[in-house]
Amino acid sequence: MEVSVQKCRAFVETARYGSFTKAAELLSYSQSGISRMVGELERECGVVLLDRDRAGVRLTSDGEELLGPMQKMCRMYDDLCMHIDQVRGIDTGLIRIGATSVLSTVWLPNIIGAFRADYPGIRYEVVQGDYGELETKVREGTLDCAFLRLPASGRFHEIPLESEGWVAVLPEGHPLAELDEVPPEELLEYPFILPERFGDKEENDVVSKAIERWGLTPNTIAAGWIDDAALAMVERGLGVSIMPEMCTRRKAFRIVMRPLAHARSRDVGVILKSLDAASVATRKFLEYLPYRNCDRFGVDAAANEAAAGGLAARAASDVCGGGE
Repeated sequence: MEVSVQKCRAFVETARYGSFTKAAELLSYSQSGISRMVGELERECGVVLLDRDRAGVRLTSDGEELLGPMQKMCRMYDDLCMHIDQVRGIDTGLIRIGATSVLSTVWLPNIIGAFRADYPGIRYEVVQGDYGELETKVREGTLDCAFLRLPASGRFHEIPLESEGWVAVLPEGHPLAELDEVPPEELLEYPFILPERFGDKEENDVVSKAIERWGLTPNTIAAGWIDDAALAMVERGLGVSIMPEMCTRRKAFRIVMRPLAHARSRDVGVILKSLDAASVATRKFLEYLPYRNCDRFGVDAAANEAAAGGLAARAASDVCGGGE
């Protein structure tokens, strides 16, 4: 039995999105073309891979059993094509990148912009998600790498890039804005706005647990607001807040940020299932991590590395010489 990689990819992407239409958009086929390829694959394999109804499609038990091997087959084919093209001097390929909402806004545009300037033939997909979703996708191989908080939950190759602190978020003219560092006990005397980070319970609990550790009781006037909404409320003078420093970058709000005293910093970086098993395109992409905080065409990357406290240089060392 000969199984076409093209048909396997049609099945894998349909299963991934639960839709023939979305798979067709991704693979640049018609919806009927994707449906036909999956049907042919089912006949060639002698099993039903997908249940179809008006709500969409979902995997059958046989489909669940065969999805993993077919995903692996597609990845191996992509890697083979990448190596062939590299030997022929043609830089092509696909990189699947995951990131939290914040990091996809703060870091990825600069990294991808610098990378594409040198490798315009390599395509990329960016998937946003919370920490658990991204870790699962990297573990399953549906993402090549993901940008998130470290350490991750599980066995991954990790590249720490920066140590992120927590900041007190204040309206302009607030009395605490005069301080170089804001004590939590003074901040929480004011009306408090507790942001929610896109349904990520573990992340949302960080602030609450820190407040408990400090033995404080905040006067919470609003909770469950996403970052931009919380920042808008602070801007209007309705209260104060606590956020990871990166959540306040690239924001046009008239607010003041000050380091929060006694707050624990955390590493933020990239995870891969395995550096040794990463595709050639992914390994090349990782070499562009130092450009995350700067415009490649306007700021020297060396200045960025110095500002990052040398973490970028350590990441580059990992990529060039590291392993599992």
